[in-house]
Amino acid sequence: MGKELMWACALLPEEVNQEIVTVCKRANKEIGLPETVFRFPLHISLKKSWECDRFLDAQRDVAEYLKQSGRFSITTESPSLYKGMIWLPVKVDEKLKRVHVGLDALLEAKYGILRSEANLWFHPHISLFTGGDGKRMSAMQKILEKELSPITAEIRRVVVGGAIHRDTFYQL
Repeated sequence: MGKELMWACALLPEEVNQEIVTVCKRANKEIGLPETVFRFPLHISLKKSWECDRFLDAQRDVAEYLKQSGRFSITTESPSLYKGMIWLPVKVDEKLKRVHVGLDALLEAKYGILRSEANLWFHPHISLFTGGDGKRMSAMQKILEKELSPITAEIRRVVVGGAIHRDTFYQL
């Protein structure tokens, strides 16, 4: 079949997802940025997307690894403007770092997928806005800095998906 782009993400609990979306939509009435990121659940990438020619095997192995890793908590930091995106950075604690490093090791050992340059500076985040002009993005960031205090949430679900195959959700 050929290579498929894959991803593994942690999903915020629905109540936390709704809280963040509500704040962002309320702030966006004032600014008017595209709401492209709200078309799917807010998520935290657990590693940079990768390409694999054995999607179903890799999906099963990544899901099993994440389930064995168990639940973990995240805490957000202040909203940041980075490369045309407003994101909510997530503090990297030891558990999150172990999950990320373990995913890299699993994919390299079983599938020969080497760590990308982007994975070396891994900084998990929740994307909030993308695609606005610089002035409006800066204005939105300032509003969100005031409106979104740090959030702590337990991660109970993950998704492993691909560009061709459908996302599959797993409970931790």
